[in-house]
Amino acid sequence: QIPWQSMEHFNYSFNEDYNFESNIFSQTLNLPLPYIPDYLIIVREKWPPEQIILKEFKEKFKCKIVFIEVNSQFNNVIESRLEAISRTKPPQNEIDVIFDHSNFILNTRKQALDWDKLHNNSYVVGNPCYDDFDEEIDLTPIHLKYNVDKTKKQILFFSLINMDRPICLQLLENLAKKCGEDYQIFYKPFPGEPFRNEWRDEYHPKFIVDNVTVIYDHLDLFPMYKICDIHVGCISSVMYPSLLLNKKVVNLNNLCKYLD
Repeated sequence: QIPWQSMEHFNYSFNEDYNFESNIFSQTLNLPLPYIPDYLIIVREKWPPEQIILKEFKEKFKCKIVFIEVNSQFNNVIESRLEAISRTKPPQNEIDVIFDHSNFILNTRKQALDWDKLHNNSYVVGNPCYDDFDEEIDLTPIHLKYNVDKTKKQILFFSLINMDRPICLQLLENLAKKCGEDYQIFYKPFPGEPFRNEWRDEYHPKFIVDNVTVIYDHLDLFPMYKICDIHVGCISSVMYPSLLLNKKVVNLNNLCKYLD
């Protein structure tokens, strides 16, 4: 979804009176702005619409661009090196400040690409997404939404969208066949994965792997971390909560080939 074609799919909020008669208008957000901001903060800078919004705010409004790094680069493989090179090309090279997770992760990125600007403007801030992770939340709505059976064990399986995706899906299919009636399997795709052209048919009209429930809403992932007993995937930042909650973690790195 992109704002200038489907604004009804987006929400916005503000902390002061909003002037809808402002002469400052963002074409990419399809929205008037009450003022020209000093900073634009974005995540997922690799694709539209974020790339196009970044470009407009940088060139038209002369904003400084702040990028919140959502991925943790534990290893430097071909894919992550190519992503690093893409940061040297417009509009990604217009990013002024990068917020990263840890010194270890930042040093790993430096090894992937020795580019001064990329690292001189990076600041380690941690991952505030999990600051309140220990808070008690009511899991009843999620139990009802996903028909969670408390007499069974629940498995949370994380998607891959790199070159190992076929291996990941084959492992999921084998798991679904072997688990039987004692388990429920929930599959978390990457944000937007079920709606991308290359994979849309695998989700619609139903998911290609039988006896697996897809978690389409990213906001449902956090309660599902707590509900599910066993978490399966390649170790990455999406599995931080699995470790923080002391869940049983099954790491697929030995079965997947992209680290090689």
